[in-house]
Amino acid sequence: MRNAFMLLFVIASGGWTAVAQTNQPIAPAKAPIIESGFVGCPEFETKSGKFSAGTAFFAKLPDETRPLLITVQHIFGPAGGLKTDVPKEQMAGFAKRVTLRDLVRAMSCTTKIDSLATMGTVDIAAFRIAPGTKVKAHPFAKENPQKGDAIWLVASLDGQPKKEILHRGTVVEVEPDQIRCKFDNGNLITRGASGAPYINAMGEVVGVHTGSFKDPGNVVGAALSVEAIMSAIRAASSDTAPKALKK
Repeated sequence: MRNAFMLLFVIASGGWTAVAQTNQPIAPAKAPIIESGFVGCPEFETKSGKFSAGTAFFAKLPDETRPLLITVQHIFGPAGGLKTDVPKEQMAGFAKRVTLRDLVRAMSCTTKIDSLATMGTVDIAAFRIAPGTKVKAHPFAKENPQKGDAIWLVASLDGQPKKEILHRGTVVEVEPDQIRCKFDNGNLITRGASGAPYINAMGEVVGVHTGSFKDPGNVVGAALSVEAIMSAIRAASSDTAPKALKK
């Protein structure tokens, strides 16, 4: 646990002297609250039929009110059970509807979806949803987390109690497009978490899970950074005019 560093100023020999005190502990970051309607396991209706893979969630840009459905692009291929990868330039119109099985409550949300334009080189798939769809979208953070910050992966993981969907970790590496998170639980199995959000203590989305790897004595999660995600979404949104979607 880190200690607070406080400077006290006292009068000494006619002047001010700074005295450091480091015996006041800083409370650990409190886990955010997750409500139903935010994150779940998606089933997509596509031109190739239905398939379920990974995790998806609803989020919105800081300056937008209309939420988007977010997941990773690589589930639209053999990794998600499809025969071949779906090129990004063919995503428009490929997935027509999604049913999201909620991780918090025994409920689901079904909505028509419309893929944004090609999302550049980042492993992200973003979809507009039908107006009026009731979801609990979380905002994207305005900037990447910092090394040492506590963040949580929101996902249902093998070997963990069904209701425990928050998995705390510490940011150990930050790059412009990527972040790495060392989990408190070194035995996590993150299979099926691709596309799941990482959130901070305020509930803001700071990254999207793309995979994990073993580190001596622990598991480290790899994620696309929020700044890279927002940049890709804004670029894609400007390239494609929104289509009218109906429930």
